Amino acid sequence: MAAGTTTSTALIRLTSVLLERIPALPVDNSSLDNYYTLVVYFNALKELGKFRTFLTDDIVAYRKFLANHFNTFVKRFNHDELCELSSVMTAEEITTGLDRLEKTTLPSLNEQNQTALAPLLAGGIRSLKEAESALHSLFSVMLNEESFIKLGLPYRGEASADKKTFMDFLRDVFPKENQPVHVAPATNMISVGVDVPRLNTMIINGQPKTSAEYIQASSRVGREKPGVVFSFLSPTKNRDRSHYERFKSFHQAYYYHVESTSVTPFSGPALEKVLPTVLIALTRGIFLQGRPGVFDARSPSYRTFISDLLDQVTARAKKIHPESATKEIYPVIRKIEEDYFDKIELLEGGRTLADNHHYLKYDPLTGRMQPTFEFHRKVFNAPAQFTQSSLEEHLSTLQTLRNVESSSLIIIKN
Repeated sequence: MAAGTTTSTALIRLTSVLLERIPALPVDNSSLDNYYTLVVYFNALKELGKFRTFLTDDIVAYRKFLANHFNTFVKRFNHDELCELSSVMTAEEITTGLDRLEKTTLPSLNEQNQTALAPLLAGGIRSLKEAESALHSLFSVMLNEESFIKLGLPYRGEASADKKTFMDFLRDVFPKENQPVHVAPATNMISVGVDVPRLNTMIINGQPKTSAEYIQASSRVGREKPGVVFSFLSPTKNRDRSHYERFKSFHQAYYYHVESTSVTPFSGPALEKVLPTVLIALTRGIFLQGRPGVFDARSPSYRTFISDLLDQVTARAKKIHPESATKEIYPVIRKIEEDYFDKIELLEGGRTLADNHHYLKYDPLTGRMQPTFEFHRKVFNAPAQFTQSSLEEHLSTLQTLRNVESSSLIIIKN
């Protein structure tokens, strides 16, 4: 990095170039949409907050410089173009944001409109919202007889009348659709579960702390189309310098560098969280031999089956841990067994093991599957998030290995 140039300045310029020049590429909207949204990954909320300030100040100024240099239209910053994905957002805001990232795209233009809008597309105007954010620049360039003739519009020479004619033209040729996200600053929460095919342009600001995190974050782009990732490394950070110096060799074998995770088998919290799910899975696969339907969970044969399984778990723990540790594990397993059968005794009536349809129901108003408790009296188990709240008497079942602990409300008192 050149002397006198800070990492903030470099990030501002890189972001500005991508936001300003990608919309001006000589391709149609359907092709450009795959690279229109820029994802910017940060290792910390502090860095993301700083970048958010840049978006409304320094980046706007440098984009204006670029627009004047390349003779494109100067656009104001539009908050509708921003979609943040971080832990400071609520669950509802994150869901809405992901839905918008996936479904809101650049408007499709027919061949006739594509030809008519050629001067605007070359100047980086890709939607009606973008045109409205660049009105001052548009009017100064387009409100003349030559431009109106090219657009096939009547030119009167009166500013107010010509402005109205030009705006009516834009509203006619640009479909009235929502503005897609142009920039999406995010933290490591995007590393898992964000599968949006139209995201293919990304800046990674600073080398993530682990190789696994780097692989997960960078793989959010290029899911279906070829993606491009800009690794933005800081010369003042040792980790970043190290990755810069061996950039090629690291990327040729980065799975080799993935750190091993620490595992504590048979820890109390792990057993309490996972073991009931294991028992239910083995009940379905072995005891019921995969057959659905009502069964008697209070029968001696089923009790013997569960007890034998837990004996096998205890025996395996003895092979892994010394005897002193096993003495601590055994009471936990027996407590889980006791709670398991206590809940079965309380669940009266003919019941079966739950499937997805027992707790999900299609809602025609939203077009999505919504949680329902309509069938909870017909099943033994329930998803873990429900047993932590309203269905405490049911057997807890994890639906995924990525289950997250329930949120807790914290009140800070002075």
